[in-house]
Amino acid sequence: MPRTRCRTRNLKPRTRKLHSRFPDHTFDTPTGARYLASDDEQERDVIGAFTYPRSEPGSGGHQDLVERLHTFTSDLQREVAGLSESEQSHRPGEGEWSIKEVCGHLCDHARFLHERLFRMIKQEEPRLPAWDQMEEWKKRDPHSVPLAELLDELTAQRAETVEMLADLVHWNWARQGRHEEHGRLSIRQLVDFAIEHDGAHFEQVRALKATPSG
Repeated sequence: MPRTRCRTRNLKPRTRKLHSRFPDHTFDTPTGARYLASDDEQERDVIGAFTYPRSEPGSGGHQDLVERLHTFTSDLQREVAGLSESEQSHRPGEGEWSIKEVCGHLCDHARFLHERLFRMIKQEEPRLPAWDQMEEWKKRDPHSVPLAELLDELTAQRAETVEMLADLVHWNWARQGRHEEHGRLSIRQLVDFAIEHDGAHFEQVRALKATPSG
């Protein structure tokens, strides 16, 4: 798999910024834009000032957040439905991701998100180790499995996360963990970040679909 990372810093000239709040993550878009960002650095940007969990109408209450996590997988499945194997595996350029590789990354991220949230719910301010994306990429070869299998894995993992969060009492969304690099962050902040992460990669998939696969 290409050593593509996600990061919004140091964008080269003529690049298109896909999202404004993503630092641990770099991916290249089919338009030639290199979108750099590290998932853990992204969390640092989202942390900013602590936002106490809220549920009043129009403010993006907790159940609204849970619903957005839930609907993402079905939206993604509809977006990639009917694509040929060549379209699923096509890389627009050197070092860029294919649709399958994006979906493989989303599977890894969903698993790691669930593990972090579980610890934050069950433990008092647990230590949250940084996520080594490159190490995860070495373990996975998305092109060797059907896209449907990747989507099934993502859907199953996200369903577990949604079920866990749906039962979380309002004030527990303020529970925190201690990131080994970026300090304290809350469950609410981590979920906000995950939703933005989903959205950025969803737009990446759309852009990949619009790129000729030759």
